Amino acid sequence: MFRPRLFFWVSKAFFKKHKKLIFITGFLGIALAIFVVKILPVLPLPRPTERIGLIGKYASDELPLEILQKLSQGLTVVAQDGSAVESLASWQINDKATVYTFRLKDNLFWQDGTEVRAPEIDFGFTDVEQEILDQKTIRFTLKEPFVPFPVILSKPLFKKELLGVGPYKVASIKEKTGIVESIKLAGPEKNILYKFYPTLEIAAKAFKLGEIDVLHEALVNPLPEDWQESLKEEKLLKKNQYVAVFLNNDDEFLKEKAVRQALAYALKKPEGEKRALGPISPLSWAYSSEVKKYDFDSNKARELLGKNKEEAAKIVIKLSTTQPFLTKAEEIEKSWEEALGIMVEVLVINTISDDFQALLMAQEIPADPDQYALWHSTQDQNFIHYKSPKVDKILEDGRKEADIIRRKELYADFQKFLLEDCPVIFLYHPEVYTIKRGYISHFMKENMKLRIKEPEMRLKR
Repeated sequence: MFRPRLFFWVSKAFFKKHKKLIFITGFLGIALAIFVVKILPVLPLPRPTERIGLIGKYASDELPLEILQKLSQGLTVVAQDGSAVESLASWQINDKATVYTFRLKDNLFWQDGTEVRAPEIDFGFTDVEQEILDQKTIRFTLKEPFVPFPVILSKPLFKKELLGVGPYKVASIKEKTGIVESIKLAGPEKNILYKFYPTLEIAAKAFKLGEIDVLHEALVNPLPEDWQESLKEEKLLKKNQYVAVFLNNDDEFLKEKAVRQALAYALKKPEGEKRALGPISPLSWAYSSEVKKYDFDSNKARELLGKNKEEAAKIVIKLSTTQPFLTKAEEIEKSWEEALGIMVEVLVINTISDDFQALLMAQEIPADPDQYALWHSTQDQNFIHYKSPKVDKILEDGRKEADIIRRKELYADFQKFLLEDCPVIFLYHPEVYTIKRGYISHFMKENMKLRIKEPEMRLKR
């Protein structure tokens, strides 16, 4: 039976004995409630760290552009269409396109809190005169007109080492014998830890073991369907690159334009936006699709080759490539042999020899349509020995022409005449895949085998 008076006496005695504990507990409870309701929401949360794996060996002064652009900016920035637009500075050009005057914008500060000033900016040019007009103005004087100059000034700027003006700062960097093993960036909302691996096999193992959460643009094949529930896959069509068959224009057989065109017509090309029609990105302001497309036509190919079956059977073409493109090279081998009746020998190489015949590889496309270094007959990078006085003149004029309409016309002609000569058989823009962890443990099952290949072509030449 409940006895109120007894309960009151017991409670009173308990409170008297433990009143200090009760008051302290109550105070702490109220304080905790206030902290949770009022203070906790305004406290900064710990920033998550994204761990990204990249392939390659880099010194601290030659890090990938992807990282440098998080740390800083250039005087300009390159837009998606390849044109230079304002970043840290605005600029003016003289009529001859030889003098470029850049003025820094207001309220620009290095990551150490000091204001960005013109005397601190030095691109290290040896053939360009750089003059500081005042604390915010720099004048560059070129020896001859060069319209793509503002694109060059998109290179991220640093006050010293890696102290820039970007949203991310270097939190730590780990090097071994001058090579960066990892670099951690502290950002406004998250941190990023980049870890570098010499090969894709090592990077894949690191991903499987949970060392990294992202394998960036490393796969050239999509993931198997049964993995896609536990991994996130992002596909990117690299329109700033193309895969092509480069033909040695000094070769006794390939120096004939009709032969090069025959080889082009004898290959099937992909449909849609993946197909590459020429050396300029379809995203570029200077891109033109008004070129000879060389759609597959075996009859046209045999007609241009001009050989009967017996004569064609004696022709041997050596097609060189790297391991990642071996499957594609074998497809080309089969296509040329079936369409033209010639013999093809596929060679897997690590470096390009001077006497190569045909070479299957990927090529990076410059942001600006100026490709003087790649195609002009006087340039060392023109390793296919392509020679065309007409194209030479267009390339010479294109880098000097300041009028954008006239410049676009020049590069339309460049693409038209280059494709007509067919020194290269353009095939496709490559696809790459980035994989990220989904809702799975950092430790992958040991029997998971990623379908990974070496980077898409970086031959020495």
